Formats: sequence, structure tokens, C-alpha cells
Amino acid sequence: MFLHFMLDLWIHRRRRRRACGRIVLVRYADDFLASFASEADAQEMLLALRARLAASA
Repeated sequence: MFLHFMLDLWIHRRRRRRACGRIVLVRYADDFLASFASEADAQEMLLALRARLAASA
């Protein structure tokens, strides 16, 4: 439940504020898949996700 809510909220905020192209998020039980129209958006999201996960570890 926590992953579901927090991931959706975080992706939605980043999509609104920073993304240039379309982002599609698909969630599975404890995994997710993010698809990006722009490679630049994908690279930026990867860096942001790594930083966020490192900060919570």
C-alpha cells in the first residue's frame, strides 16, 4: 500500500513539474515499470529515483 501511494504521488509530481514527454507507470505487486517518451526524461527520473532510494536507506 505504501509503495502504491508514495510512488504514484512522486511520479505524478515529477511528471507535472519536469517531464517533457509522456510517462506511463505500471505497477505490479511489489514492482513497477516506467515508460518514457523522452530518453532525457528517463535518464533524469533514473537519477532522481536513485537519489531518493539512497536517501531512504
